[in-house]
Amino acid sequence: MRRTIPLLPILCSATLALCLGWSAPVSWAQEEEPEFSELRALIEINTTDGDAGFQMLIDGDGWKEVRVDDPNGQKIYTVKGDKSVQEQGLTENFFESAEPECSEEGFSLTDTLDRFPAGEYTVHGKSTDNEHFEGETPLTHAFRPGPANLLPSGGGVNAGGPITITWDIGDSLGNCPPDDPNDIPAFNTVPLFGYQVVVEREFPEPLLVFFAEVRGGRA
Repeated sequence: MRRTIPLLPILCSATLALCLGWSAPVSWAQEEEPEFSELRALIEINTTDGDAGFQMLIDGDGWKEVRVDDPNGQKIYTVKGDKSVQEQGLTENFFESAEPECSEEGFSLTDTLDRFPAGEYTVHGKSTDNEHFEGETPLTHAFRPGPANLLPSGGGVNAGGPITITWDIGDSLGNCPPDDPNDIPAFNTVPLFGYQVVVEREFPEPLLVFFAEVRGGRA
């Protein structure tokens, strides 16, 4: 099935030579406590560049410190404001791990999944009034295959005409496969949330970035 300019699984590009990569479906958790309005944890995989990493978004009302525990109860991340930042309070915090190539020794997709196990990630926070609060968000290791046969066509940015981007739904994780196919659930068990398209023009400077999201099922 062909797709035209697509959401969330991911893509990247350099100059006008586009490349598509993929990330795990986003998992959102909205807690009853108003302090955390958004929590998200995901594994991002770039099937073209062949790398993978962990990402997390924490957002909410003013807090002065937070801690993230993985499903095994191990603390994996902390952030704390000092002085004026602590007094004013923090809100949005986004972080991502390094994304080494999956071909590097000790950094295969399986290694990354072992470091960041699937399950509930718990976020503990302390408000500016010293009240403790927490929330949870799930991380999945269930992935959809990356796109294949990416084809940009049209006049191009410098020519002033529109660009059409099409691709097929692939059948693998491209240049970032797991050590063993059994390390991840079967592709056909995972719903397709959509695609994310990012086009970057590096030359001439300055860098220009176009970003679009198209939900799964839209052709």
